[in-house]
Amino acid sequence: MKKKLWSIGLLTALLLGIGAWIYSTRKTPMFRGEELLPSQTVAFIDASNIRAARQKFKDTALAKILAEPEVKDFLEGASHVGRNSKTMGETGTLLREALKLLNTAEGEAFVAITDVSISPKLQCGILAGFDPGSRSRQAEQALESLASQYCAQFPAAEMEDRVFESVPYKVWGPDRRTKIAFARLANFLLFSYGEEPLKEAIARSRGSTQDRLADAPVFASHRARMSGADVAVFVNPQAALGRFQTLLAFQPALKGSLASVLAIQSFAGTFTFKNNGIEGHSWTAIPSSRHAELGLSDFKRCERATMRAAGSDALLYGAMSLDIPRWFDRTTGELKKGGVTSIAAPIRGILKFMESRQIRLRDDLLGRFGPEAAVLLEWREPSRYPFLSLIVETKNPDQVRAVVERIFRFVQDEERGRITGLSVSTGPSNTKILSLNLAGWSVGLSPSFAVAEQFAILSVNRGSVESVLGNLSGAREGLAANKEFQAMDARFPRDYYQFVYCDQRHLFERVFGELGQLTASPFFSRIRAHVDFSRLPRAETISRHLFSSGWVASVDADGFHQSSFGPVNLPMLTLGAAGSVIGADPKK
Repeated sequence: MKKKLWSIGLLTALLLGIGAWIYSTRKTPMFRGEELLPSQTVAFIDASNIRAARQKFKDTALAKILAEPEVKDFLEGASHVGRNSKTMGETGTLLREALKLLNTAEGEAFVAITDVSISPKLQCGILAGFDPGSRSRQAEQALESLASQYCAQFPAAEMEDRVFESVPYKVWGPDRRTKIAFARLANFLLFSYGEEPLKEAIARSRGSTQDRLADAPVFASHRARMSGADVAVFVNPQAALGRFQTLLAFQPALKGSLASVLAIQSFAGTFTFKNNGIEGHSWTAIPSSRHAELGLSDFKRCERATMRAAGSDALLYGAMSLDIPRWFDRTTGELKKGGVTSIAAPIRGILKFMESRQIRLRDDLLGRFGPEAAVLLEWREPSRYPFLSLIVETKNPDQVRAVVERIFRFVQDEERGRITGLSVSTGPSNTKILSLNLAGWSVGLSPSFAVAEQFAILSVNRGSVESVLGNLSGAREGLAANKEFQAMDARFPRDYYQFVYCDQRHLFERVFGELGQLTASPFFSRIRAHVDFSRLPRAETISRHLFSSGWVASVDADGFHQSSFGPVNLPMLTLGAAGSVIGADPKK
């Protein structure tokens, strides 16, 4: 009997425990960042699972580069200012305490610009937060340490305890104009610049306001695309530009210059860490009714006919297909309306110069180009410098050659002091090459032009034109035979209008090889006062982690779509700076 009663008691206690746990979880609701933000949020950067993103980022090439001892030594020890300045030292201590707090994040983490105002001054509201998950106690300890360091660094700063809708929060401020608010709200630790973003988030969590980003149609249209990414970005330019409508009404020229920006309904981007690299996607929503006005209909499917001009060792190849005459008409039409006068004036001057020489740039030259144009970067021994070549498809090779030759001769006449003459040489396949010889240059600059088959080739160096002509003749192995190119190319669909390929490993090795000599030049004298270049890591320390990258862009009924993959590029570098923070060891 006693055994039976003991079993019943144990079962009852278990059921009561489960009930208590269910009650407690219902009492403490879980929120997503998008549920705490206003529907007119300007920008929102979100990592749905910071712990998983941190672990995945450690496997990327960028993280491996940042983790190299030589790289860490350079980044930590190169700055003399950081070692010798008391203010910088105190700021560094405060930053380290902040990183300890961020490293306690386990669930979602986000930062958002909630509002932009222009009166009485330009300022914005910022709300950031993260879910510490099972590391709540460690987060509280890190926050206390950060607050202690903050008060030590700013002894005159105020720190007040306040309450809004029964939720306690703190306000820190080194002065009356700068206030940082903090609260623990459900699963989030929230921080805001100014009190209002935090108070509004509390109101949304309490249900006293229903204005939420999660319910905004402009955000909902991107939600499915953003899900599953390690880091997602959402931007609503209309929410920001709406504040400037009064100003734009009085500046019609400025409004015309911003027409493309004003047409953007929203922007969403994602980054995912995979296969040793970073995969990126972005979507720029533009109404289909504005496509013709903004020239989106000028873009055509890129067939990459110009790829024949690229050798297998090309460091960069980028191709784009568009209606060049229509693009030119639209661009010059906008400039004639006013627009940015600093750009319009020199372009109008060039056009007038051409007309004075009986050359109609649009009809005689650009009208015979298209639809594909490409840039090619090559850097071959023994040259110390890389050279870019521009390759454009042409419908009338002979007429284009004649017009360019006239332009070269006019330029020679106008710049007699800088140009010593116009030379004509013969390149591969007996192709005629025109070159302007520049006086006083020691780096081999000689603007050159040639037409071969259906391609017009323009470069700043005659040797580059000869190289392109050799590639077109089939004398050298083409880029299509490059295995790294093949692997990168297979990642992307072929319905794009723009394509870029970059051999980052070899490009970095060539640039880094010249960096040592450049840093010793007088040009870098001021930089050397702050940066110890003797600590630079070896080239192979970084290059062994690099590989080729790719980027494509397409246009559809919704607007622009871009995709990329690689170890490093501009948006990836920005993400890498953030990734180096989230990738830090949370145990430290």
